[in-house]
Amino acid sequence: MNRAALLLLTLSAAMGCGSHEGDAPAYQGYPDACASCTRPDGSSPDSGFPSSDAEADALQPLADAAVGPLVTVDVPDAPCSQTTAARVTVMDPEPLLITYDQMGIFGARRFAFDSGTLALLTFDADGSNSSPIFYGNLLAVAPEADKLAVLSLNAASALSLELHDASAQPLGGALEITQQPTSSHRLAVGPDSIFIAWNNENRLQGDFVKPDTSATLAGFDIGASSCGVSNCKPAAAWNGRDFSLSWSRMLQDRRYKISWVPIAADGNWQFAKTIALSDDPVSLVDMVHISDGYALLVTEGFPSRDAVLVLLDDYGNVKVPAYRLLGATEGWGLANVGAELGVVVRLSDGRGAFRPLSLTGEALSPWVCLDDSAPDSGFNARVAVAAEADGYDFVVRMTDGSATSLRTDHLGMMR
Repeated sequence: MNRAALLLLTLSAAMGCGSHEGDAPAYQGYPDACASCTRPDGSSPDSGFPSSDAEADALQPLADAAVGPLVTVDVPDAPCSQTTAARVTVMDPEPLLITYDQMGIFGARRFAFDSGTLALLTFDADGSNSSPIFYGNLLAVAPEADKLAVLSLNAASALSLELHDASAQPLGGALEITQQPTSSHRLAVGPDSIFIAWNNENRLQGDFVKPDTSATLAGFDIGASSCGVSNCKPAAAWNGRDFSLSWSRMLQDRRYKISWVPIAADGNWQFAKTIALSDDPVSLVDMVHISDGYALLVTEGFPSRDAVLVLLDDYGNVKVPAYRLLGATEGWGLANVGAELGVVVRLSDGRGAFRPLSLTGEALSPWVCLDDSAPDSGFNARVAVAAEADGYDFVVRMTDGSATSLRTDHLGMMR
């Protein structure tokens, strides 16, 4: 993409205003977000978020923000080495062409979820004892202790949350969340609540639910037009204090924007920060909490032609530079092991691959190819990733249509 087209709006932690999106007093526990921010007419905003992106762009901080092109560093491409990790088949080839794009760890089990065919599978850490495939109107899945929190549409097409057991079967007692039409769903789990986010009529909103799904604890609403006009893609993470929410979307003026906001357990939030603003498509893929902030995986272009790693500090300020991963055309997922990150992507030759990175964006090894396809074969590759204490788990689509599980060390090789 045109490197000058992607705009970055960053303020120092001392100023903390973050962006034109939020200029109310800071949420407790964060630096004073925008004590010096006002509207152009000198009045103070009466809420933590303007009613629309148009209003957001009209808000002005008293001090100038540092606005300019996103500063990126290219992480050099490197020939892909085949992983030495053993592959264990967790699903045989089947007619629906299931392609698992998400995975995670719950208790001693792993889950794999295909957001396209709405299929859910679980298996042991070593790839054995695969469950029957569970099908339903599934929208999002997240680990909740030794169970799975599953967001779905019930028989009345209402959004509902239910726990599933180690074999992916529902345990009953589903909690109805809303009967309104929703899209762009995301789940995250903390010690005292399950966080749900969704898009309803271009509003990004959600609920906090008890871990046993018995009741809703609180709700939040980021405001009218906060999901833009299309392509709203949220990601959420528990940060040890509260939940952080990041999301990308296309605005009414056809620019693309990525934002970040912390949300307290009571649904309260006070400011949102703009991470990126672009004339060309940018889309958030994933976000993980790391030791000193957050890592975001972003794709550029439509269709995607780049994968970029963006790092934030604990307060949502962008750490310059961002890291463009040469050789990758589409980012799929992100995971964190200790002081390292693992990213899974589609390479320019079509293969599914992994690369370990430091928390400052340096590549720790060349690309590691995980499937059995040949370069430029036209195969529809896909890889999902999750982190263990000392390495990574993957679910990988193979050329015969099966799905395999791989457990690797921190460099993507046999443990």
